[in-house]
Amino acid sequence: MVLAAYGAVCGGAAFGLQGVLNAMYGVGHREALDRLGEHPLVANLIFWLGGPAFPLTLLLLAVYLLVSRRVPLWAGVLLAASAVLFPIARIPRIELVAIAVDLLMLVPAVYLAGVITRHDDLPRRRGTRPDRSTRTS
Repeated sequence: MVLAAYGAVCGGAAFGLQGVLNAMYGVGHREALDRLGEHPLVANLIFWLGGPAFPLTLLLLAVYLLVSRRVPLWAGVLLAASAVLFPIARIPRIELVAIAVDLLMLVPAVYLAGVITRHDDLPRRRGTRPDRSTRTS
């Protein structure tokens, strides 16, 4: 959970804020990278380590949900695909691709939110064994 929060703040929010500020002040991508090089500790903690944390935790979540059979196959696959495509859309800063990936990520997220809201949990799909920790002897 900590890695996911770190990735969301650093990999998502900080990266997005940097893009907005670069656009506001007319700073190009190359110049921004050069300026980040002047602050290696911050650049490494926020961008180079924090950046990959968000898509990595999203991919781990998708794998867990698929293996535990808690979501339909389509939702897990869309979540995993969006995790893999997230850095591909963000690194070159191609807005149309980033928006498409965000929409791809939004579909399973809305589905998961709806299921959790209705059930307070993600139920297992049919054909799976019950949790051993809930059995009584």
